[in-house]
Amino acid sequence: MFLKITWNEIKKEIVTAWSYRLQWLGEFLSLFIFFIFLITLTEEKQIAAVSYCLWFYCVLIIGDVSGKISTEMQSGTFEQIYLSIIPLPFLLFAKIISSIIRSSLIMGSLFTLLWSFGYLTLFNLPANLFVYSILLITPGLFGISLILGGLTILLKDVGWMINIFNNSLLFLSGIFIPIESLPIWLQNIAHISLVTKTIEIIKNGSPSSNEFSLFIDSLFYLLFGLIVFSYCEKKTKLAGTLGHY
Repeated sequence: MFLKITWNEIKKEIVTAWSYRLQWLGEFLSLFIFFIFLITLTEEKQIAAVSYCLWFYCVLIIGDVSGKISTEMQSGTFEQIYLSIIPLPFLLFAKIISSIIRSSLIMGSLFTLLWSFGYLTLFNLPANLFVYSILLITPGLFGISLILGGLTILLKDVGWMINIFNNSLLFLSGIFIPIESLPIWLQNIAHISLVTKTIEIIKNGSPSSNEFSLFIDSLFYLLFGLIVFSYCEKKTKLAGTLGHY
């Protein structure tokens, strides 16, 4: 049953992406041009290219749960999920798998474009560290996505919050500005970011003893995300506003 649910979610992703293919293509190309412009301003272009790809992957995952919940609410079908005989955790896990596949395909396209323009060499150390790091932080990214998804159920419109969060990840990651040049309070915030820690591993050029700490942090974010999502879900049910938007 779970495999069938997962396959249905994958097909749903494909149909949705194809329906909005021109919008997706326009956003993808505009972001690619933006990346190219920023990469040309840096000395270590290959590390910058990998770092931007990492940030973009994180953005895709972090906004996923909130985006899907918001879409269901706008179409008036969100409450039907809770009326289904399929347990909600099964549905969420199937959506997570389909999101990973979608995000990986988009990342593969971005990597290919950067490689074709000469900004990235495939199967070298930075690229390999990117794949390695993604495996470590993906659980934590979905934890953050669940937090934002829970807030979407509770507050309904959190698009502005997601935009602020994603831009903060970019500017506090150390790609633009060295972390050490930031005010102390911003440095403290930057150092709890999974993106910042992962980019530090990529810049160091090899996995370090911090990899275990990064994985533990990732699991903590996942656990915290499950708790926050459950809390927001229960509070919204008690208020009787589960299907409101």
